[in-house]
Amino acid sequence: KVTTPTPESYKDILSNDKGDTLFMTMNLSSFSDNGEVIEIAILDSEEQILLHSLVKHSSYVKWIDKSAIATHGINNSDIKRAPSFARLWPKIKELTADKKLIVNNCNGKNGMVLSYERGFDCLDTRLTFSELFPLNIVVNIMQYYRFCWQEFTFSTVPIGQEINDACDQQSICYDDILDQRAVGEAIKLVRLYHRLHASLPA
Repeated sequence: KVTTPTPESYKDILSNDKGDTLFMTMNLSSFSDNGEVIEIAILDSEEQILLHSLVKHSSYVKWIDKSAIATHGINNSDIKRAPSFARLWPKIKELTADKKLIVNNCNGKNGMVLSYERGFDCLDTRLTFSELFPLNIVVNIMQYYRFCWQEFTFSTVPIGQEINDACDQQSICYDDILDQRAVGEAIKLVRLYHRLHASLPA
């Protein structure tokens, strides 16, 4: 389930950290409701990469939007031979079982496409984070950050830059992060999470 972004709910999650937290970021083919996952990264709280892969989108997506390419740099040729989300899903499911998921780009509308293969038939179903991870606590860290820092507005910040500005405000260094795609974003999530965790009252 995706938690309600309130200070109380988030602080409760942070204060009950039992080492069961993972950090997941994804890049999409489009920023519209029809966007599909084309890259995924899952890291642990020590910034270790547990899974990272490009993802081949379904046949319903003919090309990656130019605005998306301008943000993450992934084009159609990059994902031509990438595994489908359906192929990656068993590993994702295994890694995330009983884990708390910290994300920065999930909401109720922009789901992801998970293909269920039955013989030679393929049924594509659009699923949200809540449907993919019904038993997980999923926290959108940037929703929480916007809620708690009212003076920090994102109205003029380009898509994909919000986590950078949050790190800047919290004096979190990320100059050492060479990867500026899913892995790099996940590392920033880890560092922002730890900074927020450290700010909790004793």
